[in-house]
This record gives sequence, structure tokens and C-alpha cells, in this order.
Amino acid sequence: MKKKNIMNNESAKGRHIGLPLRWMTMMMAALAFTACSNDDDTLTAEQEITLTTPVIQLSGVQASTRAVQDMADVASGALVSLYLHDSEAREYNQNRAGNYVLNDPNSWRVNESVTVTGGEGHYRAGVFANISLNATADMSEIRDAVYAYRGSVNVKADGTFTPDGTLQPHSAAVLLNLKDADGNAIYPDGTDATSGKENWNVYLIKPVGLAHMNGFVPTDADGQYFPNGTADPVPNANTWPAYYLSTANGNYTPGTYPATWENNVLVTSAVPGSAWPLFEVTYCKDGFKLSDDTSDYVPLGTATTWTVRYPREQQLTLEAGKLYTFTAALGADAYISIKASDVSISDWIEGETINVGR
Repeated sequence: MKKKNIMNNESAKGRHIGLPLRWMTMMMAALAFTACSNDDDTLTAEQEITLTTPVIQLSGVQASTRAVQDMADVASGALVSLYLHDSEAREYNQNRAGNYVLNDPNSWRVNESVTVTGGEGHYRAGVFANISLNATADMSEIRDAVYAYRGSVNVKADGTFTPDGTLQPHSAAVLLNLKDADGNAIYPDGTDATSGKENWNVYLIKPVGLAHMNGFVPTDADGQYFPNGTADPVPNANTWPAYYLSTANGNYTPGTYPATWENNVLVTSAVPGSAWPLFEVTYCKDGFKLSDDTSDYVPLGTATTWTVRYPREQQLTLEAGKLYTFTAALGADAYISIKASDVSISDWIEGETINVGR
């Protein structure tokens, strides 16, 4: 009897619980699928990385003269733009672009962040950078040198990203050294004997024969600005505003001068038959102010202006990654024709690769 009751109970299980068991099996399979989906979602979330810190490599920069290759030794400031590319067409996508500013040599500020969702690894990208390079024993300080790279970046979980190649220079640097009528050097931080002001306050430089490089122009082939797109880079040539006597500026448009730059593209002119202007140098012992109407500097008192010219029948070629130092002696003549020997040319990219980052 007892055995029968057990048999009946087991039969009852088969009759009344068998159907729920099948449902339970299906539910367990569904739960297993859901669990897998949740796991995938969790993994996907864990693979999101917000990029916060560039670790860039500049080609050379006289690295052989530097004992310690860190950011403080290399640059005083930087602006880095990162463009992540979704396809081999490398089209610009504003939602896939980040901007990073370095004011303190030990930290980057994120102006605009960009996030990847595939975790650590290599991503198709382009990098544009303005770098202010510190002076070395062999090189003047260079402000706003233009670097760029198109290829891929290596992303790490901590938010750092490193281009898979060195950033190459795309601009030339120019330094104008001035001397007085007695042959004494006029340094930016020196003191003007007449006014007692620092020289940078009383001397204004306006490049009139050389072009200012402001990034790149869009190409006819893809309409993209390098390092976006697939076409070769074309420097953007603009007219320089006047600036105070300073160290070397690194954002001059490379090319052969004299030239014109209509539509922002540098076009070399014919070999000149007469001396042609490079710079205008203006001195005012009272200093200058910025005009509200024209955004140009205007003298606060009586001013003297000299035009510094390059020799007749000679062209001047500015190459990317090179520093051109001009020396002009200011005298009684309003026009100063320098000789080719008054220009020294040095590479700023000689040496080994330098890592710039944290």
C-alpha cells in the first residue's frame, strides 16, 4: 500500500508537474540567453573608453640635446585635435572629434572628449597639433609649430591614446633678429634706452612677404581638411597680423617666395627683378594698442617703420620643419636689404624621436 502510494505520487508528478518542467526548461534557456545578453551589455559598457590624454611623438625636435625626454623638457604648451575615422574615406565627424590643451607641462585639459566603444586597441584616426617648443642650446624657442599625422591611434584603458607613428612638422619657423644702428642686438626682453620699456613693448613686426599657416585647406578630391580625408595635405596660407617682437613663430606656410595666396593657397611668383619685402618693423617709444575697429596694433605716439627686403633676383624657400633666422640692422634708411648670408637655416627635427605626454 505504501509502495502504491509512492507510485501514485510519482505518477502524479508526471501528470501534473511534467508540463511545468517543460516550461521551466524553456524559461531556463531564455534566462540563460538573457544572462548572456546582459553579460554582453556589461562587457560593451566596460569597453567604452573616454579619451583624455594624448601621448604624442614628435619627429626629432633636436632630441639629442635633451637629457630628459618628458613634456616639461620639450614643450611649453600644445593644442591637440583628435579625429576618429569611421571608414577608409576618413570623413570628419564632429561627434568623433576631441580637443586637448596643454598649459601645464604636467597635465592636459580636455575641451571636448571623444569615446570609443571597442575597448583597448588601435583605431583609425588623424591628429592635428600646434606645439610650442622650448629652446635648447642649439635652437630658439618656437611657438605654434604645426604638426599632423594620419593613420591610427593606440587606445589604453586609462584614456591615453598614442598615434602609431610620429607627428611630422608641416610648417616652417621664422625668427627675426634685430640690431640697432651700432650693431647691438635688440632682444625682446631687453630694455629700450629711450623709453625704459622692454623692447617687445616698443617694436612691432608684420610679415608682409611671407604667409601665415592656419592649418590646411580642403582638397577638391574629398572636401576634407587634412588629417581628415585621403588627399595629400595643402597648407592654408593667410596674411600675417602684426605681432610684438618675440621669439620664433613656427606657423609659417612652407613654399617658395615671393608668392601670392589667393583663396588661401600659396602660389609662387616669378623671380623678382627687384628687392622684395619680407617684414615691416615699427618702433614707437610709447608702445602700441590694439585698435577696436581694425584689430591691428596702432602706435600711441610718433612711430618709425622700416621695410626689410630680400635680394633682387633671388627666391626664398621655406621648408617644413626648419627654422629660418633673419638678421636686420635698423638704421637711418627706411628700406633694409638683407643679404642671403643674413639668413641662417637650421633643422628643428634633427635627432631622435621625443615622446610628449605624461
